[in-house]
Amino acid sequence: SLTYPASCVKLVFLAAAMQWSRENGLPHDHLDEHLRLMIVESSNVATGHVVDALSGAPNLPEATEGSEEYTAWLEARRYPARFLDEHGLLGDQIVVHKTFPSNSGDSPTGAEALARETEGMNRMSPNLIAELMLEIVHAAIEPEANDYMRELLRRDRWSDHSYFGSGLPPGSINESKPGLAYDTREDVARILLPNGQEFILAIFTDGRSGNSSLGTFASMLIDRLDLRRGCPARIRVTTEDVDCSLTGHWSLGELRRDRFGRTYLYHAGVGPQAQAVWDLEVPESGFYEITVWFPQAPELATDAPFVVEHAGGISDPIRVDQQGRGGQWVRLGDFYLTRGGGRVILSNDIADPHQLVIADTVQATLWPPMSPEPGTDVIVDNDHVAPHYIETGEWGMSPWLGHDGRTYAYGHTGTDAIATFTAPLTEPGLYEITTHFRAGPNRATGAVFEIESADGLQTATIDQTGQDMVWRTLGTFRFEAGDAVVRLRADRSTGGPVVISDALRLCLVE
Repeated sequence: SLTYPASCVKLVFLAAAMQWSRENGLPHDHLDEHLRLMIVESSNVATGHVVDALSGAPNLPEATEGSEEYTAWLEARRYPARFLDEHGLLGDQIVVHKTFPSNSGDSPTGAEALARETEGMNRMSPNLIAELMLEIVHAAIEPEANDYMRELLRRDRWSDHSYFGSGLPPGSINESKPGLAYDTREDVARILLPNGQEFILAIFTDGRSGNSSLGTFASMLIDRLDLRRGCPARIRVTTEDVDCSLTGHWSLGELRRDRFGRTYLYHAGVGPQAQAVWDLEVPESGFYEITVWFPQAPELATDAPFVVEHAGGISDPIRVDQQGRGGQWVRLGDFYLTRGGGRVILSNDIADPHQLVIADTVQATLWPPMSPEPGTDVIVDNDHVAPHYIETGEWGMSPWLGHDGRTYAYGHTGTDAIATFTAPLTEPGLYEITTHFRAGPNRATGAVFEIESADGLQTATIDQTGQDMVWRTLGTFRFEAGDAVVRLRADRSTGGPVVISDALRLCLVE
């Protein structure tokens, strides 16, 4: 069936832009200024610029149906539709219009308004857009531009631009283009689970004002089809389990059951302190992603405080908006838990005593062990296993996201904390080394890296202050084929209290 695709139509514009660039003898990233915003941020204005470029037909201020000028304009605007048709993916779909508000106005005018009247809204099939995504990720469409397109489509699972992400296990790869408009939520994604199971999932909805149901559906689908088999351990504890204990007076939820068919408990913010405690008792030591699930209701707290007891101590309260984020898994963070350990605590310490906190289900999912791929362009992440990444001394694990949507570690300058990155290189040569980290005002201005190069032991110093996540260059160094070792040394770093250990990239340049 056909339905309004919202911004999922931008996947078509992306693929068509790769063909348009090739046909015009241009590099595939020629329109990157607009394509990146169109796909990554889902910018409608950028989308308008892409459509104008592909068609060579910006909006006509005035248009008359049947006129030669309008007919030629409309035929030019059909470039994305012709692209789909050439690949056998058009069917009855309507792929003509920009997404509004756009670069030509807040709403359609002139020829764009007439086209909306005569052609109808964009209409697409989830089956056909799923086939388009399949052909993109398997390089059946514009193979020279495959890496570029997939880099734009890669999503952090917990991004606001990833509607399936909350239902995927940690370590999953999610390449998607979601859509949001009116009362619809859509998403089309290529999903690769940590066990190697790969599938394309496309869902178009009507009347869904929130995105929570898409992630919940993805999780249930993975379970129903037994696709999770072979993924790392997952533990769930509900308020009905013996591993959940309560202090204070909690009331049984009467209005609805949760998604697991079990009951949930609620407590008002007023009165003496009450706690719900989930003992996770994880089966093996490792980094776990901890998430919570609860129904959504307008009377719930916007600042429900969850605390995680982990191997490194007790987290600060993690405030969760239960009023606006219910009906989906909500991430508390990634924590190192030792075998048999792990605990999550929810209290009624909220600002508004007239609101309620809900205790329902806690989930802990082990991150899969990860290793870098050998090659001439190698990224080593702090989430990789030994011998590729090793920490000595005292390091902390940040609750914020680092490289590739994973964790990063922090140590204190002047301590004996050392992080060792080992990159498996397949060819000798001159390699550029860059480091990825979340910059911040409390970082070291002189973070010291020690490089075991073919020319001997060398050092490089960088400034880790600033804002946001960045890549910064350490320099170029010569290595033989084999293991290339780089150490981040907190004992030699200066100029701020914290050094960040996240990811290193070694790329052959000569």
